[in-house]
Amino acid sequence: MKNRYSPLRYLLRSSHEELNPYHRILGRIIVALFSLHAGFYLNFFIGAGLTKNLFTRPIPSLGLTALALILTLYITSINTVRTYSYRIFYTAHFTISLALAPVLFFHAAPVRIYLIETLILVLFNTITRRLTSFLAPSTITALPSTSLLKLTIPIPPSHRQRFANAQAQHIYVSIPPPSQPSGAVILNLLSNPYTIASIAPDTTSLTLIARSLTGPTSTRLTELTELWKARPP
Repeated sequence: MKNRYSPLRYLLRSSHEELNPYHRILGRIIVALFSLHAGFYLNFFIGAGLTKNLFTRPIPSLGLTALALILTLYITSINTVRTYSYRIFYTAHFTISLALAPVLFFHAAPVRIYLIETLILVLFNTITRRLTSFLAPSTITALPSTSLLKLTIPIPPSHRQRFANAQAQHIYVSIPPPSQPSGAVILNLLSNPYTIASIAPDTTSLTLIARSLTGPTSTRLTELTELWKARPP
């Protein structure tokens, strides 16, 4: 859903922010269905006196592992956790999503085709984002008396045609290693969506207006505004 070239974005003609609520709704539905599936099987194994098999046979054991991962993913995604520590939310979301795929692949043969389809989409997402991304030294300014940041990012000549009519669309911003604080490995994994506020008439630069929150990206962007020479995304 978050990929600029996602089929859903073309089919529904929707932005990242418009699709994100559906991502959350579908996530809750999947968690509910997984919980029902696990509950019915646990009831069967316990009722049949086969509780030991839950821990000694590979398929039931993988099922329990998948359930634990999914519930952990859900718990770390709730608003309370995201507000307390976005780092915990994102790290859990990223690592559990990766770990869950092989567990489900070996747990249930019927889902393998869907996991392969997901892998293809992930690879497509990675390739397209690599091909359309660029690194640029940018200017960050804190807007007085607000929690807003203004980012002015120069657009390289090779990308200017793509941004000619991109005002009000979303782009994904990440902070490269030269501008990361020591120990902030999570910033290598993060790319946050921001709305393009304006495009220069000659398409040589774009401007973003971002609200500074408590996440690692917002925190670092705010810190960079205080440096004599900021080098954000």
